[in-house]
Amino acid sequence: MIERKNYEGIYIFNPFTLLEEYEKAINEIKEIATIIYEYNIVGIKTLAYEIKKLKEGFFVTFKYSLTEEELSKIELQAKDNDNIIKFINIKY
Repeated sequence: MIERKNYEGIYIFNPFTLLEEYEKAINEIKEIATIIYEYNIVGIKTLAYEIKKLKEGFFVTFKYSLTEEELSKIELQAKDNDNIIKFINIKY
C-alpha cells in the first residue's frame, strides 16, 4: 500500500501574474494531488520581507494528502513555474 501523508502547501505567486496563469498553476497542482481536502485563494497580501524585489504576493493555500512521488512532482512543478516566487509544503 502506498503511504500518504498530510501536508499544507502555501504558494506565493507574483502579484502581476495574469489570472489565467494563476488558474493554470492551481489546476496543475490539482491534477497531481489526487486527494485535496481544501484549497483557499487568499489573494494579494503584503510580504514580511521582499522576495525577488516584490513587496506583495498572491497567496494560495492547499491542504492535501500526498505520496512521496506526488510531493516530488508538485515541488518540481512549483520550482519550474516562474510565476511562483516562493512555496512551502509542511507535513502535519
